Amino acid sequence: MRMPALLLGAFLLAGCGAAPQAGASASRTAVASPSASPSPSPNASPSASGSPPAGVQAHCTGAIPTADPLALISLTGSQTPTLADVSDAAHPAALCTITGPADALRLVSPAEISYATAGTGSAGSIASIDPSSNTGGTVASWTAGAFASGAYAFSPDGSTLAYLASSAAGVELHLVAREDDRTITTLPPVPGRGISPDDDSLMIAFSPDGAYLALVETFTGSGTGAQASFQVRRLDGSLVAGGPAGRTMATWAGRGSVLYFRDRAGVERWTAPSTVSAVLAGVVWIHPRPSPDGRWIAFTQRGDLGLPSVRLLDLTSGAVRQLATGASEPVFLNSSTVWYRQERLCGPSDDCGMGGPSITTGAAFVYDLSSGRSSQSTIAGVLDTFTPAR
Repeated sequence: MRMPALLLGAFLLAGCGAAPQAGASASRTAVASPSASPSPSPNASPSASGSPPAGVQAHCTGAIPTADPLALISLTGSQTPTLADVSDAAHPAALCTITGPADALRLVSPAEISYATAGTGSAGSIASIDPSSNTGGTVASWTAGAFASGAYAFSPDGSTLAYLASSAAGVELHLVAREDDRTITTLPPVPGRGISPDDDSLMIAFSPDGAYLALVETFTGSGTGAQASFQVRRLDGSLVAGGPAGRTMATWAGRGSVLYFRDRAGVERWTAPSTVSAVLAGVVWIHPRPSPDGRWIAFTQRGDLGLPSVRLLDLTSGAVRQLATGASEPVFLNSSTVWYRQERLCGPSDDCGMGGPSITTGAAFVYDLSSGRSSQSTIAGVLDTFTPAR
């Protein structure tokens, strides 16, 4: 199972020209006003061949295991994206490093890493590379793009790509399958404004069983139906659920097709075809991440003074447990290990910007659910994870 794509970092790639931060579900940067229009019909194919664009290369030290959990990470003291075996998450085994101007890196499979590129005038593409052979190519492209262009997700079997292409006229949702690129819908344009990092989010992700595609975002306004900021669609593009506005911080559970999200009432879940039910009344969760075995969702929650803590929702019992105080951005590296950043409250001399009221200390930890112990981690950031189906 791949980590669901909460891609606000990629969302900002085209609008601001900034690469997403490693391990960040939401980039803490200002929103740019929409500008140039994308090509109305980008040429795309769900299967790439040839040489990877933009000079992206993988440098591997050996064979990549297909039966072990993998992660794209950055290690302490290095900004180079690294593909690692995280079976033993406390001691990640580096397999490959990725060089070149690749943003929004994702693990489609052990044999395919996807990424986004951006160029002059926000022209860009979504491409992929086989790290073992350094073969690959462009999967989708646009000649120009505004805020939102470049957010994307692949279906669990890698056969379908969903991506966004934006212009001053609106945000297009595309589906690419069997070498056919279709515009499924156009959402309202994104107005220029700032970001609330604890409230704003963008998720575009397929359900783990491959039955549905969800788009949950807080930027395009309060459209309804096919223009809603909360949408669930079948793989043929047909709309299953659209709206209402105000839903944010969404994630699929690690298995099946149950979608969890936050609204004014707290945490709720959507189940097909149209049932919405309460899960955690009044809880304001931030950046939820599921475990690959479908048992847990890890999330950040702020205390009264603003200090974040990492918590776990047991999807079987509905109980919530706290893993760590002064911590944020949890990610499951495998079914039994959670990685998270350490944070502290901002002080008078700290430049916390839009990220307040807390700031990272620069340290990170892994928590072993089996032993109940945490230890400092050499992983500085998590870009994506991949756990083979069992």
